[in-house]
Amino acid sequence: MNFFTRNGQKNIQGNIQQWSETVTNSLEISKSKNQILALDGVRAIACLSVITYHINHLSDFSNIWRPYDTLGGILASIFYLGESGVILFFLLSGFLLFLPFAKVLLFENSSWPSISRFYLRRIFRIVPAYYLALSLMILFFHPGLLHHSSWQEVLRLLTFRMEFSDSQQINGVFWTLAVEFQFYLLLPIICWILALLIRRGCTNWRMLKLIGCLLAIMVWGVFTRYYYSVYLPGVSGAYLKGIMLKLKPFIYGEEGKYFEVFAVGMLLSVLYVYTQNTQLTENWQANIRRFSWVAFTAGLLLLPVVSMYHFYHVRNLDFSYANIFNVSDSAIHSLEKTWIMWEALLYAVSYGLCIAALLFGSRKLQYPFEIPILRWVGLISFSLYMWHLPFIFIFLHYVLPSLNSQGIGHAITYLAFYIWALFVIVPISLAFYRWIEMPGIRVGELIVRRFEYFNKKRTSMIVKDNQ
Repeated sequence: MNFFTRNGQKNIQGNIQQWSETVTNSLEISKSKNQILALDGVRAIACLSVITYHINHLSDFSNIWRPYDTLGGILASIFYLGESGVILFFLLSGFLLFLPFAKVLLFENSSWPSISRFYLRRIFRIVPAYYLALSLMILFFHPGLLHHSSWQEVLRLLTFRMEFSDSQQINGVFWTLAVEFQFYLLLPIICWILALLIRRGCTNWRMLKLIGCLLAIMVWGVFTRYYYSVYLPGVSGAYLKGIMLKLKPFIYGEEGKYFEVFAVGMLLSVLYVYTQNTQLTENWQANIRRFSWVAFTAGLLLLPVVSMYHFYHVRNLDFSYANIFNVSDSAIHSLEKTWIMWEALLYAVSYGLCIAALLFGSRKLQYPFEIPILRWVGLISFSLYMWHLPFIFIFLHYVLPSLNSQGIGHAITYLAFYIWALFVIVPISLAFYRWIEMPGIRVGELIVRRFEYFNKKRTSMIVKDNQ
C-alpha cells in the first residue's frame, strides 16, 4: 500500500514539475546558453515581496490586520521588508544590463555592444506594455486625467519623467519605471565615459580602475541623496539653492536616481564577467564557493536589521529608538539624517551579498531559485508589478465591504486578500504578459534583426565601393 502511495505521489510531483517546465518554456522568448536561471527566481522574489508589502501595508491601513499591534515592532518590520523589493529590481537591472559592457571594458578582444540594439530592446521591452497599461488605467480608473488640464501630468507619465507624487495619482509603482528607464538611457553614456578612463592597461589593472569608478558612482548616489534630502532643505534664501532646485529633476529627482544601487549591481557584473573569462585555480574556486555561503548568510541577516531601522524611521516611532538601538533621544535626529543617506545602499549591499552567493556558489544554493514555477513568476514580473496595485484597490473598494457586511473575521479577510492576488491578479498579469508583452518583445527583436541586416548590407556595399 505504501509502495503504491509513494508511486502515486511521485507521479503527481512529476506531472506538476513537467507542467511547470512547460509553462516556463512557453513564456520564454529566447533562451541564451549563458542565461543565469537563478536570477529569474530572484526577480520573482522581488516582485512577490513588493506585492506582499502592499497587501500588508494596505491591510494595516484598512484595519484588516495591524502587524505592529499584533507582533510588535521587530517582527512587524520583517513583514514590511517587501518594500525593499524595488531596490532588488534596480540591483538586477544594474547587473544584467552592464554584463556586455563589463566584458568589453575588461577584455581588449571583446567587441563593443551595439547601442542601437541596446536601446531598441529596452524600448520594446518596456514601452508597449507600459503604454497600454497606462492607457487602460487612465480610461477605467482615472478618467479625470483625460481632461486637457491634466495634459502635463500625462506627458510626464508618457515620457518617463514622472515623480513619486505623479505616480501616486494613478499607480503607486510607476515612479520606479521612470528611474529604470532613465538608467537605460544613461547606461551607454556612462559606459562610454568609463571606457575613456580605463581603456589602457592589463585586465587586472582595468578591473581595479573599473571598480574604482563604480565606487565613485556609489559615492555620487549617496552624496546627491544627502545633498537634496538632508542638506538643501535646511538652507534658506540662497541663490545657489534656487539653481540646484531647478536642476533637481535631472540630478536627483524626488526619490533619488538610485545610482548607488545600480552601481552595486554593476560591480557584481564586473566580478562575474572577470571570473567567467579568466582561469581560476581550483583553490580559488573552492574559496569562492565557501565564501558564497558566508555571503548569503550575511545578506539574509543584514536585511531584517536594515528593514527594522527603516520601519521605525518611516513610522516616526521615536520612542522605540532608544529601546531597540540603545541611543538617546538627542541622537535620533542625527540618526534619521544618516539613515536617509545610507538606506538604499545598505539594502543594495544586503541583496548584493545574496546575489553574489548565487552567482559564485554551488548548485545547492542556486537550485531553489531555479524552480520552474518561481521562474515563470519572474518572467511575468513586469506585468505583475504594474497591475497588482490597481487590483488590490479593487479588492479594497468592492470586495472588502461585502466581506465586512457579512461579519467575516479579520483573519479570513486577510487570507482572502492573498487568494484574490493568487486567483485574480496573477492570471490577469499572466494574460497581459502573454498577449501584450511577448508580442512587443518579438516585434522589438524583429526590428533589431532588420536594423542589423541593413547595417551589414550597407557596410558590405561601402567596402565593395572602396575596393
